[in-house]
Amino acid sequence: MINKAIFEKTFKDFFRLKTILVYSVFLAVPLVIFSQIALEANFFNVTSLDLMVEYLFGFFSVLSYVWVSGVAISLLSAYFCSSMIAEEVSDRTILLLVTKPVSRASIFMSKFLAFLVSILIYSALSLFLSVYIWASVFELDLASLMVFVSKIPYFFIYSVFVALFFGSISAAISALSSSKLKSIIPSVLLVIVAFFVFIQIRDVSRDMGAYEGVLSFTDVGYDFGNLYISILEAGGVRFIPLMQGVLGTFTGVYDVPDEFVDVDYDHGIIKPSLERLKYRSPVVSLIKLIVLPGILTLLGLLVFVKRDIS
Repeated sequence: MINKAIFEKTFKDFFRLKTILVYSVFLAVPLVIFSQIALEANFFNVTSLDLMVEYLFGFFSVLSYVWVSGVAISLLSAYFCSSMIAEEVSDRTILLLVTKPVSRASIFMSKFLAFLVSILIYSALSLFLSVYIWASVFELDLASLMVFVSKIPYFFIYSVFVALFFGSISAAISALSSSKLKSIIPSVLLVIVAFFVFIQIRDVSRDMGAYEGVLSFTDVGYDFGNLYISILEAGGVRFIPLMQGVLGTFTGVYDVPDEFVDVDYDHGIIKPSLERLKYRSPVVSLIKLIVLPGILTLLGLLVFVKRDIS
């Protein structure tokens, strides 16, 4: 089913030096900018090292969800998978490819497997590079650095689900499209909607009491957030209320007050945790993020097998 030559060529195409350099800069610039702003504003000028590390880890977790393991890796996945078939069609190389003694199903699956292996490598390297940048800018000692390094596997698991979801969408669109540009534009728009636009839609619809139902089901950003927080909690990660508020704003999994913390005014204390909003269980979100990519990949495969290429 998997053609070794097609797999190897696609894999090498994904690791061109230009691609690696451009993606590394694309990944690193927002991290450097945010960290420099944080330094200048003394965001983390707290009384103890432990508390500073807790705040640094909290903000890094937000950046990981939104950027490192979120938008950046999803856009890279869209870029890779949008070229799987569409670029071959626009370059007319697909005619040569389908004349070889290899089935269309094998062509598609070989390319998709190359994407999966490549994106696992990119995801892991992205996280290590990001942690290195974060630790270097804030001059963390070895013990503090290991706090971040020890949690990389949990960020990585989330990253894989994100990459698989948006890669599958792009692969399916690519199987239908005649150019890479036409394939990648819808995928990029979906990434923007999932990670940014739906934040506003979610907040407004919840305030109006209109979120549950179809709107809630289409909010894949909540499913990513639900999975992300659950993975970190399973790994023993606990966030202070302020960090829960920031994470809740992006993920939608916490009931976030205007002050970002839940204050008990009768006793004059900040409650230790925000309320978790359970529109779906983490297991349901997990199943959804496994089944949908599977369906999309199968759809892309079937479309390519049946597609008229002339």
